[in-house]
Amino acid sequence: MVGLLKDSFNRDINYLRVSVTDRCNFRCFYCIPEEGVPFIPHNQILSYEETFRIIKVAVPIGIKKVRFTGGEPLLRLDFMDLIRMTRSIGGLEKISLTTNGIGLKKNARELREAGIDGLNISLNSLNPQKFTKITRGGRLEEVLEGVNASLEAGFDVVKINIIYLKGINDDEVKDFINLTKNPRIIVRFIELIPKGEARDIWLQHFALLKHLKDRLMNEGLLIYEEKCMVDGSGPSRYYPTPWGGKVGLIGLLSDHYCQNCNRLRLTSDGKLYPCLMNEEFVDLKPLLNIEEGDRLIEEAFFKAVKIKSLEACIEDPTFMNRIGG
Repeated sequence: MVGLLKDSFNRDINYLRVSVTDRCNFRCFYCIPEEGVPFIPHNQILSYEETFRIIKVAVPIGIKKVRFTGGEPLLRLDFMDLIRMTRSIGGLEKISLTTNGIGLKKNARELREAGIDGLNISLNSLNPQKFTKITRGGRLEEVLEGVNASLEAGFDVVKINIIYLKGINDDEVKDFINLTKNPRIIVRFIELIPKGEARDIWLQHFALLKHLKDRLMNEGLLIYEEKCMVDGSGPSRYYPTPWGGKVGLIGLLSDHYCQNCNRLRLTSDGKLYPCLMNEEFVDLKPLLNIEEGDRLIEEAFFKAVKIKSLEACIEDPTFMNRIGG
């Protein structure tokens, strides 16, 4: 082992996001074009054993947190098996999951028992009709049932992720913030990224979160603090509400948070990306069938960290919906 993962800009890289599938049961208009996108063939998807092996190699060289993503990870058959395998890795401090919430009513308790520590649930409207329109067919009731099931399952905190969309859900901001009156719910507004097929949508629905922050503080819904809270593992900047809740703002263009980035991303077909927004990657899949594969995988992590850029690129027109958020 050469040493712990540290990039050319002296950032400690300790967070690995792992996409287990590129498939999703939503077709959110800002993420996937109406005609759909080509999926990765099943025979190219990493097995759970292969994914586990990669994570197991990564932990001793510095990865302390793993987040499973998709697509929608709960669509993957026997997903709990991978969680249990990952939980067995010594030195891994936290395992989290990002989900659209549809499968949580059925699976929240088992997820907790299998080893998931934290949940992020995507929820872009509290209006049933609007939610169905945004997701092209999703049912709000199912997601809200999933949120309640997660709280009942004993998760200490459930984070609600909201893509902030001008002219669509910007009139629901107060309703979202009121969710934090439950002290175990944190809401996080995320700036729409000008990326992928959503670029034209971005021009229509983008709004800077720094303007939303100013508005919320003027309305007394957020309290100004000289130094906002950061959880140490992501780009969100947290602000308190008057009743002691917590609201996160994640804005690439508002905040330019790249300078503190601490993550790598592993796609479901074995590509290791230093950045969600840049095309460069290191392919780990061919290394899995080589006798000295673990050593080569370790070297590949150091290579990915070495090519990690200081800032994201937002120019590629097709990339983001293939890598997983």
